[in-house]
Amino acid sequence: MLKLPARYALRNLRRRFRHSLMTVSGVAVIVFASVLMLSLNRGLERRVRASGEEANILLISRQGQNIMFSSITADELVQLSSLPDVALGAFGEPLVSAEVMHMATVECLDAESGAAARAPVYVRGITPIAYEVHRALRIVEGRIPEQEDEILAGGTAHVKLGVPAEALAPGRVVRFEDTDWTVSGRFEAGGSLAESEIWIGADTLKDLLRRRSDTFAVVRMSDAAAVAAAMPRFQQTGALERFFKGWPERDYYVEFGSALSWVLWMSLLMVLAIAAAGALIGANTMYTAVLNRMREIATYRVLGFTTGDVLMSFVIESVALALAGGVVGVAAGAALNRLPISLSYGAFFLVADAAVLGAGLGLSLLIGLAGGLFPALKGLRLTVIEGLRHG
Repeated sequence: MLKLPARYALRNLRRRFRHSLMTVSGVAVIVFASVLMLSLNRGLERRVRASGEEANILLISRQGQNIMFSSITADELVQLSSLPDVALGAFGEPLVSAEVMHMATVECLDAESGAAARAPVYVRGITPIAYEVHRALRIVEGRIPEQEDEILAGGTAHVKLGVPAEALAPGRVVRFEDTDWTVSGRFEAGGSLAESEIWIGADTLKDLLRRRSDTFAVVRMSDAAAVAAAMPRFQQTGALERFFKGWPERDYYVEFGSALSWVLWMSLLMVLAIAAAGALIGANTMYTAVLNRMREIATYRVLGFTTGDVLMSFVIESVALALAGGVVGVAAGAALNRLPISLSYGAFFLVADAAVLGAGLGLSLLIGLAGGLFPALKGLRLTVIEGLRHG
């Protein structure tokens, strides 16, 4: 039984080089856009899921909305020491960290251009006990603040400001709340949202804001099981239920991330729209190719090649073009891996990992199959005589 060799389809790509190049370019753009959207989705999701620690409980006031819009007094904080299995610090004190979250407009100088950069950044007021509660935090440069006018910068806080990392290096000065602050060090926190923040002494921040209360608290428990055992206390009538709403810290940030689900859904919908557009473009391109080569196709059928042989040849041609475009698009998308992105709730990186790049190649394969199979089926419905008369 005669078979059209694969080199027939590949030879046609060279013969119609300009047409092939345009098709490859179109698919490359489509795949690149899809990889970009998926990388955004992946990076944001990874950042949110890295936030919080298994052994921590996060609490806000009973009337509070979140860690910014809440108010916890010193008298209320005392109640948290009654939780069973609260971890103890180096000096035997319960690891209860009272903290203040504030959004400030931070200004700093770009080390390269010398221009001033201004952007809203989360500023967290802490006490020294926070370093024992947040054990994912580690100082990667410099030291923790020792003076009232010193701050600790998160590893991606510079992304929020749109400046190079050197702009928040130890010794650099930033300004917010009409005060100059010296960066004493930089920290990382396991890839969490906290890395987008600036940390400062809680009392100093409360004085600046003219407030007495903290906005939230984080309690370090002995382990994750103790966290689960403590959760029912926030639904039972009593002091804890009266004053606080509590979550396992990781659950709080996952719930916070659900408020960002519109970003994730929008990116996925854009990927679907791009994929559909790509399939239509591929189908239109191949359909035009089929119509322009009807006499050629009919000739091969006269020579004994079956409709299936010709159909397979067109599918190979279409898939080869689409995969070539997919490789280009995926390569361009891979170059965006770890590209920093700033949104209102923090900074994160695009993640173009193997799963995202594999999805990009899979999309190009689908475009190739749809673009070659359906138009060829429609074009090959013509009889041999009609095909020979065509053109």
